[in-house]
Amino acid sequence: MSENLGATAPAPGGHRKRNVIVGAVLAVILVAGGIATSVAVADANARAEEQAAADAAAEAARQEGKAEHATALREAETALLQGWRRYDESEVYGDPEKREELKAELDALEFVLGSMGYTTRQLKDAKTSVDVAMLLVGSEEQREEELASAADKELDEKYLALAKPEGTNEMYSSARGRDYCEELKSTTTPDAVIASRWNSASAIEQINGPAVRVYCTEFAPQLDMVLSGFFDGDHVVGQTVKAGTYRTVGAVSDCYWERNDGTGDILDNNFVTSAHKGVTVTLNAGEGFSSSRCGLWVPAR
Repeated sequence: MSENLGATAPAPGGHRKRNVIVGAVLAVILVAGGIATSVAVADANARAEEQAAADAAAEAARQEGKAEHATALREAETALLQGWRRYDESEVYGDPEKREELKAELDALEFVLGSMGYTTRQLKDAKTSVDVAMLLVGSEEQREEELASAADKELDEKYLALAKPEGTNEMYSSARGRDYCEELKSTTTPDAVIASRWNSASAIEQINGPAVRVYCTEFAPQLDMVLSGFFDGDHVVGQTVKAGTYRTVGAVSDCYWERNDGTGDILDNNFVTSAHKGVTVTLNAGEGFSSSRCGLWVPAR
């Protein structure tokens, strides 16, 4: 009894220390729990945002694919209409084999459009095949351009063959002949060319005859007329000019001509003050013939 009464009681300070430690531990636990909760919430929010972004991207892709499919369908239907139109109009000018290739591609496109569940890629591929086949067939305008180009090439080859005699090394170009005719047509007409451009022997030497015969054939009759005759000057019949009957081209005024026997003795002559129908003279081989202010003499027909 006396021993128990003598036992020492716990110090009050020890309880307080224990309480402080317990409180601190509890605080740490609460803080850690709060942090963990915050992290879990943030992680959940991030996953939700990622899912929302993925859903939005998927919806955008779906809408984009839908729009792409609609565009491909519209373009395929347009290509089908244009392709059949090209096939029909090309009957008069198109290559039969290429037209059959176009028809085959059109049939293939119609099959795709008439099938169930066709894909955007199938539409695009079939439409592209039709486009290529149409290009190979070509349009009527393209055909006309091709024909015109071929005709131009043929004219150029003909001009070069005439302009460059065999065995010569002189350089010629089709542009030279074309330019000559363009300039000729811009400065005169077939009816007036003899008076305005081809009115002397020196002018005749400058004529691009091959160009006239190829690129501006409307002047060819006048060129032939000029080349069949001769201009004023002194001539020896049978050498520089052929024997025959000649006439002046058009009206003349103050025209003098003279025939001689080749030794200087005058056989015939005339001074024509004015002749609106021109002058005619017959020349015989071996004679001499001179004229001035009479212009061009051509065979009388």
